[in-house]
Amino acid sequence: MTITHRDLLLRFVRKQLKSVKGDSLEARLLREAEEGLRALDYGEVQSLFAPRSKAAHKDGTKPFALRKLRMQALGFLDLLIKMKYSGKSGAAVRTVAEAFGYKAAAFRKLQQREKKNSDPVMNSFRQHTASLNLSVDKILDELKKTGSQYISQKKLAKK
Repeated sequence: MTITHRDLLLRFVRKQLKSVKGDSLEARLLREAEEGLRALDYGEVQSLFAPRSKAAHKDGTKPFALRKLRMQALGFLDLLIKMKYSGKSGAAVRTVAEAFGYKAAAFRKLQQREKKNSDPVMNSFRQHTASLNLSVDKILDELKKTGSQYISQKKLAKK
């Protein structure tokens, strides 16, 4: 029998539940998490684990994964510009856009939209990627992998 991350999380929740006494908020949340994790094994998604409602989200079934990957794309762009990739920021934009299946103009629009982003979780993905300490070749390899991941996730999100 293979132990999954969900199994490990369920063990952790049960251990935490033993250390919390009574009917405190923490105990109620842990019991809800325990039941929700069990329900997932039967194919049911309980409210604690259900996504927030967003009517007709443009990213289909993968809004978190796709946005995270787009933020990483912007981090790669920041990194390439900082490294003066090919001497021009336009070359960096085209390189990142191409890796993620965008035309440069569409990627620039994405870049402009995300300038207004105030989500600290999403910004952390961009900042982490922008702070990588790799050679240009390694960065381009990572960019290509991340771009491929984005393209495959985008296809899955629409199924």
